[in-house]
Amino acid sequence: MPKTKPKHIAIFIPNLGGGGAQKVMLNLAVELHKRGYRVDFVLVHKEGAYLKDVPKEINVLSFRTLTKRRFKMPQQVIPLALYLRREKPDVLLSAMNPCNLVAIISAGLSMSDTKIAVSEHNTFSLEEASMGLIRRKVMPHLIKFFYPKATFVIATTKGMADDLSEAVGLPKESMVVIYNPVVTPEIYRRSKEKISHPFFENKSDGVLINVANLNEQKNHSNLIKAFSILIRSKDVRLIILGEGEDRGKIEKEIRDLNLKKFISMPGFVDNPYAYMAQSDAFVLSSRREGLPTVLIEAMACGTPVVSTNCPSGPAEILENGRYGKLVPVDDAAALAKAIKKTLDNPIDSQKLRERAKYFSVKNSTDKYIETLGL
Repeated sequence: MPKTKPKHIAIFIPNLGGGGAQKVMLNLAVELHKRGYRVDFVLVHKEGAYLKDVPKEINVLSFRTLTKRRFKMPQQVIPLALYLRREKPDVLLSAMNPCNLVAIISAGLSMSDTKIAVSEHNTFSLEEASMGLIRRKVMPHLIKFFYPKATFVIATTKGMADDLSEAVGLPKESMVVIYNPVVTPEIYRRSKEKISHPFFENKSDGVLINVANLNEQKNHSNLIKAFSILIRSKDVRLIILGEGEDRGKIEKEIRDLNLKKFISMPGFVDNPYAYMAQSDAFVLSSRREGLPTVLIEAMACGTPVVSTNCPSGPAEILENGRYGKLVPVDDAAALAKAIKKTLDNPIDSQKLRERAKYFSVKNSTDKYIETLGL
């Protein structure tokens, strides 16, 4: 009896940089590969911290193998259409815009039978507010016109689906909610690894951890203000892991508040889970999120969490405060107060780990396979 040909899934994203969306797509790709599917990564730019984590059996393709120019949205369409026509994957899964729009347009040009699944990883109405004027005017119309042409539209939280429906006019029934594949056995294993940092060696009232891209969305300014309030009553330390365009601005704010010896910024690290596990609280200070991966990862490490109640993921993850305190966005005093209460009366670590299992790679991959008909 001839061997059944494995189903072929292509994942189209900008790169494999250190962002949350890239991480969850990597988790999904690895799990699908383990289950016997053929998986390709199709990247606009073959770059990023997660490239080294892709198993060698997963093919990684890039538009930049064709030219050294940086591709803008219209220039991405033809290479992707040619790929779809040549490789004929069963499903093309894209994440984030403009990749989602490029995927739909390219599929139409390729005349292939590939199913197209586009996934949203941020709250559109708030993301829209940070766009340039022209893009802010055009993007809702593009999404409303093109998204119905996709086979599946996936939102990673219920709140995100509601927001996209209201902001753009997509019917809620046209979208499916699939929580991100976040929690892996690797998190548990790597959280037990030993790391060396002076904040963990010198006894204090607590070490706080934040893991995020350093940009306006993550609102480190508010985190630092909250820390400056908290340190008046508690001998605490703060570690900020990540890189981004706001590093210089954040470092200046730290210097201006004379907090340099209390705050450490090591940059992007290979194993944030060990830092999370050794910290006394994880703090998310974002203005907006999709389904914040790092919040779930911290819970999987057993670390108590505090988060802004930003649209739209934290409240769903924490069940409106049951698993961690939620505070208003941009309220430094409330954030400082919530951190203090968490340090004084932390939630049981096992309770946090059990909640994090809800967002396991297994559960999410099962849902993707069911939804995509794989």
